[in-house]
Amino acid sequence: MPTFGNRLRDARRSKNLTQEGLAKAMELSQAAISQFEKDQRVPTPSTIEKLAKCLGIDRASLAGKDDAELQSNILMRNLKGLSPETVRKINEIVETYKKAEAR
Repeated sequence: MPTFGNRLRDARRSKNLTQEGLAKAMELSQAAISQFEKDQRVPTPSTIEKLAKCLGIDRASLAGKDDAELQSNILMRNLKGLSPETVRKINEIVETYKKAEAR
């Protein structure tokens, strides 16, 4: 199953763009595009939207079936640097949502 990075690379290549060309259009570094394509770095949701727009595709086709995994990775990145108390509160909120969805 293709990863986000694979889909990004394929979409970029289908538009005959180099990593540098896409980076320039996105106002990012070529290294950032490379890291996204190698699944070494997870872009923010707004960057995913901009990538999709720049490549002329919809966000869902770029995020693919593993959108839940991508969202989990984004959440984990966002938790870094928060206090233990804040993380505990977020976990409580998540548990509340999980219980509600199980009903």
